[in-house]
Amino acid sequence: MFFKRDAARMAVHTAIEDARGDLTALSLTLHDRAGEQPPADVIAALLEARGFDVQRDIEGIDGTIRAVYEHRDARAERRGLRHGHTAYLADLPDDPTAWANDGANLALVATLSAAIGLAASLAGHHEHGIVTFMAGAPGWKVAAAAKGLVEPFDAALGARTAGAGQGYCYTIDNTGDRLGSLEASVSFRGVEAAEALDTLLATIRGLNASLSESRSVRLVHSTPDTARFEILGESRSELIETAVALKDRADAAAAERQATVELDLGSAIDDMIVNRIIIRRVKTYGDTLKLEMDRIVKSPPGPPTDWGNVSYITPSAEVALRITEDPATPGTAAFGALTASDAAHAQAILLGECMAMTGIDILRDQTYRAIADDQLVKSLAARGISRAHRRWLGVRPVKPDAASSDDKPRRGPRVSDFRMVRGPGLPPPPPPPPDEDDETEPA
Repeated sequence: MFFKRDAARMAVHTAIEDARGDLTALSLTLHDRAGEQPPADVIAALLEARGFDVQRDIEGIDGTIRAVYEHRDARAERRGLRHGHTAYLADLPDDPTAWANDGANLALVATLSAAIGLAASLAGHHEHGIVTFMAGAPGWKVAAAAKGLVEPFDAALGARTAGAGQGYCYTIDNTGDRLGSLEASVSFRGVEAAEALDTLLATIRGLNASLSESRSVRLVHSTPDTARFEILGESRSELIETAVALKDRADAAAAERQATVELDLGSAIDDMIVNRIIIRRVKTYGDTLKLEMDRIVKSPPGPPTDWGNVSYITPSAEVALRITEDPATPGTAAFGALTASDAAHAQAILLGECMAMTGIDILRDQTYRAIADDQLVKSLAARGISRAHRRWLGVRPVKPDAASSDDKPRRGPRVSDFRMVRGPGLPPPPPPPPDEDDETEPA
């Protein structure tokens, strides 16, 4: 066995088994769209019942929910220690059919299972640290990353439901990578604004031909004098470089015509930096606990997701959950029929246990956290971004105990307990020098 089922791991397993019925019922309710309450309300009630501190609409991001459970060592914190912090992130689809057809119900069950299990190891005082569950409408992670909500996490884990042959952990290069995207809006003004736009659109094919295979500019929408593009690339720097190339062609088109041009850039979705250190540990637990996974297959980067923005801030891993060998395509009703099965729920809950076990290692092992963080630092450096390594020791000023040390009994001898002893035959000690500060008049 890779690990010993110590008290902390037994607490994880027991808590997840105790919650199995509630998690499955919640999943089926979302799958069948039979509940009258919003999903966030049901999730909040489930986590509050297990001792989480739950907040809603975090930092003004509508629809978000954040649930935190922590067990701190106050003495260690006074000495400058910062506890480990593991986060589990999920999406709450706006489209009701996505719960079933995309398997969002199972992805939610996996992350909830992980959060509940890891919290149980803290509740039993087996570990010190913080566990956070966060969820929101698709795209919420972009806003959360921009507002600094991701920064406290030492690692972030999540899951998505995969189609046949695509359910595995992205433990090797060229797996799990995703492109970044940047929205660019071009507006022409002037007598020949429409002609200038036509000139620009005619150059886009040539622009794409000049870019590397992973980079492209795609027209999303246009009017007679405006156009909205999606820029794709493998890194933040590639997105900016492509935007500059698009601006150059827009300027050239305006110069050919009697027009002026403006280019506005929207919010960026970063490419996904898969933290192999974290996801390999999830796979190791999956192998140990007999989680069914497909054979790993290398593939080109997938479409952008808001996980990319999280992965630029903290070590991140999104696991592809295998539920079936049926060739049904995710997003279809045929796939949705599979996401309500008992076998699918068993897989999701077992994946949650694997992610919770990984969470224990993140909280317990500072060296492991540092290795995962180092991989992120190196990945960012390869993209031209400098980021300091995280620290967990000496990050806070050392604070004295609440009770004054003067009130505590002293241990060991004091200086006043000793007296000078001179050996036989030695002259007496000289008298002490007069105190220059003594203002007493001599008699």
